[in-house]
Amino acid sequence: FHRIAAKLDPKIKLYNAPGNHDVGNEPTPASLAQYREHFGRDYYSFTSGEITGIVLNSNLEKGAEKVPEEAAKMESWFRQELTRVKQSGARHIIVFQHISFFLKDPTEEDQYFNIPRPVRERYLRLMHEFGVQQVFAGHCHRNELGRDGDLEMVTTGPVGMPIEGAKSGLRLVTVTASGVTHKFYDFGDLP
Repeated sequence: FHRIAAKLDPKIKLYNAPGNHDVGNEPTPASLAQYREHFGRDYYSFTSGEITGIVLNSNLEKGAEKVPEEAAKMESWFRQELTRVKQSGARHIIVFQHISFFLKDPTEEDQYFNIPRPVRERYLRLMHEFGVQQVFAGHCHRNELGRDGDLEMVTTGPVGMPIEGAKSGLRLVTVTASGVTHKFYDFGDLP
């Protein structure tokens, strides 16, 4: 990963978000320490042009039984960071994480590909309170779009190993002063 990432043009910023294959379906102190040693912070924020991105470690939302203090620490940080970012006047606040809060409907049943409802509801309330309008995630190996009022949950299919008829590709996101738009392209259909 580091060898390939080093080949990127230095003008292209790379922001990592840990997934279940990086820290485990149920993170441990050791798996979090190993990720942080090799890749850096597992949750953080950044500013790029018109957006402030907030990257979360969704495995601390999904299965934190072995590291509850880490999950509580990230959730507290998230509230503080949303407060700071909102006060800064950020035009677009976008959340990025590996596992989707929900695939289609915020009230859907818990499953492998979403965040459990009690945690999901707490995070959704926070994002509504601070005006987050998009969450981008993956994990599902297929594309899904969902809405919770003004909040759009965008699940992007994989570069490799698509399932259930999905195709390999990428999502192109365009940010302008008036909003955020996005479209998934199969590799054979890239513009």
